[in-house]
Amino acid sequence: MKPENPNPQAATPAAPGGLSTPAEIEQLADQLTAAANALHERIMKDLQAYHGGPVPLQAQEAARKLIDDEQELRQRANSLYADATTLIVRALGKPQAHLMALAADATARIKTLVKISDTMGVVGRLLEISGAALTGNPVLIMRSFEDMHHMLDLLALHNPAAATPAPSAPPAPAKP
Repeated sequence: MKPENPNPQAATPAAPGGLSTPAEIEQLADQLTAAANALHERIMKDLQAYHGGPVPLQAQEAARKLIDDEQELRQRANSLYADATTLIVRALGKPQAHLMALAADATARIKTLVKISDTMGVVGRLLEISGAALTGNPVLIMRSFEDMHHMLDLLALHNPAAATPAPSAPPAPAKP
């Protein structure tokens, strides 16, 4: 007797939402790893700003907290890699490209934000996204991405992009 549907996945098209394949979950893990790398660079840059001199206690505490967050991001990314085949979420309704662009924007912001508290907020949202992704619950995942979207919008209001300088006049020719 022949089975009615020998390949059930071929008959069931994937929903258009992101995180519906192991590869898409691995892309999120890649982005979280990139965010952890950016965070590490940011921490080192902030500490090197003291040129080997004493680092104020408040800056030390912030660096320690961010190092803990960096480690947590890496652990969650590793969990996503390990569990990619079991965490497929078909009901997100958002395209993968949108989710990855939002995470990539957050990663880029980590490198450029001036206030350490803003950086901590972005990292907190990334941890929220990674935790939600590990649950596989579409509602939690979408809520975490919405939280990140709102955080980035708020930061854009308070941290406008640097204005592009006007092109300078060509140098005057040298007199012989």
